[in-house]
Amino acid sequence: MNDKRFFEAVMVTGVLMLLAVPTASADDDTGWYAGVGVNRLDADFKDRSDLSFDDSDNTASVKLGYMFNPWFGLEGGYLDLGDYTGGGGLNVDADAFQFAGILNWEAGEIVDLYAKLGAFFLNANSDQFIPGVGQVKEDDDATEAYAGAGVELDLGAWNLFGEFSVLDTNVRNLNVDIITLGVKYEFGR
Repeated sequence: MNDKRFFEAVMVTGVLMLLAVPTASADDDTGWYAGVGVNRLDADFKDRSDLSFDDSDNTASVKLGYMFNPWFGLEGGYLDLGDYTGGGGLNVDADAFQFAGILNWEAGEIVDLYAKLGAFFLNANSDQFIPGVGQVKEDDDATEAYAGAGVELDLGAWNLFGEFSVLDTNVRNLNVDIITLGVKYEFGR
């Protein structure tokens, strides 16, 4: 687990959360929203037999959330964590459902900054051909904390967003940095 990267992400999230509370605006960003994103994932992986890789992948994600007021909401979603190939014929495929608290801060007329703190419920499958043994497959499930921060262009009902999240897991040390670009629709606007 890379504690430094996770600590940095939590610190950025905490600072944005502190900024959000006293400066929240009366903008009508409340209610339900849905979004889709395109993700760039950079993953580091190491299994029990010291096989490892440092690889990247492009995936998609979906999210659904509810803003209780202009500065606080809850969000859930699905994220494909990618397919990766490493040395020794190792293949890893992972995906996750996420749930997070959102703190939002209106930084300008159409610019919002936000922070997320939550959990990923992930599944990682790996398989590898080992000479003399054959195909070895493993399936791991875990719940892991994650933190993220983002910026959103508030264009009315339709919004554009960019986000950075860090996920460090104990699932054989699968660590993923996630950059997401997407579009969000706010219902009722």
